[in-house]
Amino acid sequence: PAFDLNPNPEVGAKRFSTAIDDSGEDSVETMLGVAELFRLSRAEASSALAEVSDATTRWREVARRTGLKAGVIAEMEPAFEHPAADRAREIAVAPR
Repeated sequence: PAFDLNPNPEVGAKRFSTAIDDSGEDSVETMLGVAELFRLSRAEASSALAEVSDATTRWREVARRTGLKAGVIAEMEPAFEHPAADRAREIAVAPR
């Protein structure tokens, strides 16, 4: 289970905070590749990825609805809009 997840608005590559895989590569593919270590099948991991990807795709709408100012939303954009998020969305919509 995941807990205490906080978006990181720093510009640049996003890092997984675990060193489960020896490849040294932080990627959505690496995350899916180690899913079985967490007792998840590839299909279950892909389903979880799709669920999270779908939820975070609407981050701007949720931020506006909860009253965040445009400047704060702009500051948080790099936490939700980056190449790994784009890749997760691609995988999430791919046929399984």
